[in-house]
Amino acid sequence: MTHLVVNNRTIHLIFATKYKFSCMNKFSILLLLTIVIIQGCQKEELLTSENIEVRFSTDTVMFDTVFTSIGSATRRFKIYNPNRKAIVIPQIYIGNSNSPFVINIDGISGNTIQNVRIEPGDSIFGFAQVKVDPTNQLSPLLIEDSIVVMTGTNSSKSIKLLAWGQDVHLIRDSVLTTQTWYNDKPYLIYGSAIVDSNQVLTIAAGCTIYFHNKAWMGVYGTLQVNGTYENPVIFRGDRLDKSNYAPPVPYDKIPGQWEGIRFANSSRGNRIEYAIIRNATFGLVVGIYNQPGKAELEISNSRVYNHYTSALFATGAKIKAWNCVFAQGEWASLMIAMGGNYSFYHCTFAAYPSFGVKSGYALYLSNYLVADTLPGKENTRKIFYGELEKAEFANCILYGEIETSIKLVSSNNHAFEYIFDHCLIKGTNDLISSSGSNRFVKSKISDKESASIFQKIDLENYYYDFRLNKSSPARESGSFSIASEYPIDLSGKSRIYDDAPDMGAYEYYPNQ
Repeated sequence: MTHLVVNNRTIHLIFATKYKFSCMNKFSILLLLTIVIIQGCQKEELLTSENIEVRFSTDTVMFDTVFTSIGSATRRFKIYNPNRKAIVIPQIYIGNSNSPFVINIDGISGNTIQNVRIEPGDSIFGFAQVKVDPTNQLSPLLIEDSIVVMTGTNSSKSIKLLAWGQDVHLIRDSVLTTQTWYNDKPYLIYGSAIVDSNQVLTIAAGCTIYFHNKAWMGVYGTLQVNGTYENPVIFRGDRLDKSNYAPPVPYDKIPGQWEGIRFANSSRGNRIEYAIIRNATFGLVVGIYNQPGKAELEISNSRVYNHYTSALFATGAKIKAWNCVFAQGEWASLMIAMGGNYSFYHCTFAAYPSFGVKSGYALYLSNYLVADTLPGKENTRKIFYGELEKAEFANCILYGEIETSIKLVSSNNHAFEYIFDHCLIKGTNDLISSSGSNRFVKSKISDKESASIFQKIDLENYYYDFRLNKSSPARESGSFSIASEYPIDLSGKSRIYDDAPDMGAYEYYPNQ
């Protein structure tokens, strides 16, 4: 047994061996301990060369579009010391004195950081951010600077800093009266934007509306979205960069970045034409279960997709839609509860997974809703009933990854009227036998793989093109009388150029 005394405390070290230590063994151990102690007491040698060698993880730190007055996301880089000795960098600083960029080097923030030590063969982290002052310019402005790393008295290396600054109309927790938003510069919503009762918000063609995390738009009055085929109105999250996931994922592919657009039961005359609504928790919420009245919405030639819970969630509402794609949501692409009155013509309802979100139903249809009157407390749950006066789906596609793409749930004591007229539905024939053939007029029930229906279904990269394949069973299977009422498809092409139109939002064209 060996006793080692440290700070007046005795530590017993037991070496289990069947042999005794010789004097030479003991001498070797003592010599080794002496060498370790001496090396530990020596001061590490510092490189004093006039020109220190350093390396960087990148030669350019680049930011996507940064909105004025709003701080950017943080970009990370590394500074390496490839030398065999420790180095001290005398200064690391931003090239321009009035720069919008700021840096943090090894936990120290500022425009100039001094005497930064890096151990031999080691590295340190650096972080950069940018904040752009209002430019009063309609077009994005290129902002350039550099991070200068002094490697000697008269020598340096640098990392480029690049960002695009965009001036915006900033809407922060605002109640809106009657007004028009024009396509001069983007709109950025922080918190909420509420269209007040009896007021009208008109959004002109080509506008882009960005929503910060958890931001939403509420409509108690009227919303008029006047997009065109050439200049749609875009509603989306404000993150233009890539995530920190490995590998990085563009935020464009990540749902749940904002809360969505909600229409109260008092809202009337709402119309959305040629819009792209993406990456929210709920794309559109039409109606509120515990309010009197019936929200109304007409939506056409629009794409509502890549949402966390549902692309369109309607509660006892009145909706008419045509030439629309509603896609992706863990509950359902289209979820209807507490009845209402609905007409969907030439729409594609597609249920496929998003980043981090599994696929749900293409359609969930019910005449009641189970809700917590006090959120999060199960013993406060209550069932709210409504009358499903009409749910008409004509020349539509309802398809997805799960075996049956539609779910029909009803209470026998309340109206539950629905019909699928010339539709393509993912499922089995049990769907018809359990629902009644009179509910499915010249509709096709198919269990074919999604790749045989649409142009592109890439589950790994979450890329979906819902135009039709040449061999799709949705081709030339629609009702001509319905197509004649909506003769131009979502891509601006004719549906009635031949004898039989296709189902869904897109007409098939060769070499599309």
